[in-house]
Order: sequence, then structure tokens, then C-alpha cells
Amino acid sequence: LRGKLNGHEWVDLGLPSGTRWATCNVGAKDVHGVGTRVAWGELESKKLYSPETYKHQQKDLQSITGNPAYDLATAKWGEGWYTPTKEQWDELIEYCDWDYVMINGINGVIFTSKKTYNYIFLPSTGYTDDETYKLKYTTYNLAYWSCTTQRNNGAFAYMANYEQGYITSTNRYIAHCVRAVCGVSSETANAVQTAIEVVQTISDVDQG
Repeated sequence: LRGKLNGHEWVDLGLPSGTRWATCNVGAKDVHGVGTRVAWGELESKKLYSPETYKHQQKDLQSITGNPAYDLATAKWGEGWYTPTKEQWDELIEYCDWDYVMINGINGVIFTSKKTYNYIFLPSTGYTDDETYKLKYTTYNLAYWSCTTQRNNGAFAYMANYEQGYITSTNRYIAHCVRAVCGVSSETANAVQTAIEVVQTISDVDQG
């Protein structure tokens, strides 16, 4: 129920899709490490996260899944690893129990599989505020990118504090961390994501 891909450990949470989640953040040395904070689609940390410093402000990026030019997980960990889609985050939330805990002095969220009882720990990372562009809430809050875009230069992310966790849309230029996934090809994940977006578009047209 555990293994390694390109030297990085994954854990099987018994999810219906077969998605396997990494045991630590991209850029971290262990399960408690924050790792690399990046703007959506960028590959390196920087001092200031703002619309002016965002490299992809004028680009219409529909998906970065598994593309080493934009996907931090693929760029740093190699083929087979990628940033999870919104649907993979939704699946994790649905099929795992959620707890906010402290491990070795680090606050964060544990997702425990309802099927295999394996778990992953997501340490608190904080996030950059989209008004002041400064890092805040590093003690209790966490923010992790999905590779799924949203209208108006947004992208979906998983965010949590000591009370709750949720999927929300945030500005692409602010900094979040990445927890990589594998086990399901990025092409398959892309196809599922695209199909869902098409269905949503049709539904929007019907309602409009």
C-alpha cells in the first residue's frame, strides 16, 4: 500500500480513481516540511507574489497537468507525478476522514482513508494575501494548488484551518504549495477534467 516513484514516496488511500498521493509536499524533505510555495503554473519561489510579477498573467492556460513547463510536481519529481485536479481533491475529501492535528509541533490536516486506513498529513503552509501580497497565517492555515483553472484568472485550491477544509477558487498569482499525485496518468486526469468542464459549460448554456 506504499511505494516510490522516481524516489518519492506515495501512499494508497483506496480511492476509486486509483490516485496515489505523495506523503510530503513538493520541495519538502519530510512529511512535516512546507516545501516550495509557487504561483499557479510557476516553478520557483520568489519574494513578491502579485499580478505584476506573475509570469502567466497574459496566458490562457487551460490545464497544466503533467506539463513540466508549468506543473511543479512534474518539473521537480519527473514524469508520472503531477499536481492533482480539483476532482482528485474532491475525491480525497469524500473518501477520507478529516482531522486537524499537531504532529511534532506542526499543525495541519490528516486525511485518513475509510478503506485502507492509510493517511497523509498536510502541514500548515500559510498563503500570500491577494491584497497585501504578504505571507500570512502560517501557523494554522494551509493552501494547496489544484491544476484546475477557473474563470477570470483563477484556479482551484484546497484550503483549511483548524475548523474546516474546503475547495475554493483563488487568484493564480498568489503562492500556495503543491502535494503531488500519481497512479492515474495525467492524460486520463486531463480527459476527466475536460469532460466535466464540457458538461458544466453545456449546463451553463442551458440555464442561460
